[in-house]
Amino acid sequence: LQHYFIQSNLRAMATSRVALLVTTLSALCYGVPVSININRDWAGSGVETEIPYAETVPPYTETEIPYAETVPPYFSTTESGPSWREALGYDECAKYMSPMQEQPRLLSDICAEIQCPRLTHLDTIPHLGCGFGKRHMSGWTWISTMESGGADRRREAGLRLHEYHDGANEAGIKIPRTQPMIITYFLDPEPPHRIRDTQGSWFLGGDYRYPSDGVPTPTNPDVRVDYWDDMVFYYRALGGSPTPQKWADETMNLIDAVRDAGYIAKVDMTQIMTVGFTFPGQSQERWEIWLRVRDES
Repeated sequence: LQHYFIQSNLRAMATSRVALLVTTLSALCYGVPVSININRDWAGSGVETEIPYAETVPPYTETEIPYAETVPPYFSTTESGPSWREALGYDECAKYMSPMQEQPRLLSDICAEIQCPRLTHLDTIPHLGCGFGKRHMSGWTWISTMESGGADRRREAGLRLHEYHDGANEAGIKIPRTQPMIITYFLDPEPPHRIRDTQGSWFLGGDYRYPSDGVPTPTNPDVRVDYWDDMVFYYRALGGSPTPQKWADETMNLIDAVRDAGYIAKVDMTQIMTVGFTFPGQSQERWEIWLRVRDES
């Protein structure tokens, strides 16, 4: 079984400081995860400006700064594939660029092969900034299970979700695989933002948009059927198979980029999500980190 779990904890080192603990656990054959602590300002400073967003992303216009002027040569468009802007879904910040960075697989290509949630890119005028994107995800049914304890418990949680797809439901049917799989870390709302619970979830897809649409009941009492309401989130995309250090760095890069753009006050401080759209070892991979945006209604 191919399975990928990513664990990320936020712990405070002081009232205005947050320590990020990121642990990566992939397929069952992968080794014991390694933890990295990083201290970085979370909220920082700056004034937030309310900017309305569009329903969908229009084509990038000529009034925007040409992409080639904002990135070094190794990040520019090539004849053999998409530009970095197309692959990431946003303009990368120069300070986060590296010749060693692997380009993530296009999300549109992934979702053309396997069912994904309804994801809509949200654009702003002026542009959000650099280093992160913004999306809307339509409400849909997911299967979830809580995760706690050590590596063995995490493996068991992943297997429970796999088994549900393989027929561990009252209908006894196999349900086609979908993407993504999400690990959600629920945090205390106030500093030091200690982790309260960890949940693994898999998009159910198919015709099962709502639990009332005949969703098979799990036979395992530790697996439940959830309906997720519409959600808006800031995200950062990763290619390759990120190391624990890479996950830690990129999570803090996302936090920094959102803060630098003046949007950190919009972030729901009670959740952080690590998201897998592919499995480890594929020729081209895509992983993301999501920060949920507070209700903008």
